[in-house]
Amino acid sequence: LDFTHPRLLCVGRLTGEKGFDTAVAAFRLLTKQFPRARLIIAGDGPHRAELEDAVSEMQLAEKVAFCGWVHPDRVPCLINSSTIVIMPSRWEEPFGLVALQAAQMGRPVVATRVGGLPEVVQDGVTGLLVEKDTVDSLAEALRYLLENPDVSMTMGQKARIRARERFSMQKLSASYDAVYRLLQREEAGK
Repeated sequence: LDFTHPRLLCVGRLTGEKGFDTAVAAFRLLTKQFPRARLIIAGDGPHRAELEDAVSEMQLAEKVAFCGWVHPDRVPCLINSSTIVIMPSRWEEPFGLVALQAAQMGRPVVATRVGGLPEVVQDGVTGLLVEKDTVDSLAEALRYLLENPDVSMTMGQKARIRARERFSMQKLSASYDAVYRLLQREEAGK
């Protein structure tokens, strides 16, 4: 992980519920302390122009890159080139696929405590959780990870191990199989 030129990454559809505006505002609070940090926003959507305007108004255009839509096959490569993955969602994400991909790549995640994200991101173990729409808390969590590379790397390693143990294809297949068999038994009992 590169902490000399840290790359913070947001991936997803550029809509209000993804909370990328919160990530931009939090990033702004970090730029003085971490002048070499960059925020990468990968995705497209109806809020792109709004986000670009906010970045411009905050005079962050040289520090924030908009990649546009990224093919799903390229997301792991993007994650692999990042230092920390940010998931500032406002809506109840059923399951944080990007958070899982980040875990598989050994990257710590800073996410909001909504929907299925806490299932993937163990607060203080594999990443950090903050309340949604809290710019200061998000910035503080990112600052902590950037100031403590050893903690960040340990979280990333633990995330990779946990992803392998809890979310491997074999585990997921076995879980689906168990649910399917349970449903079959219930249906047969009717």
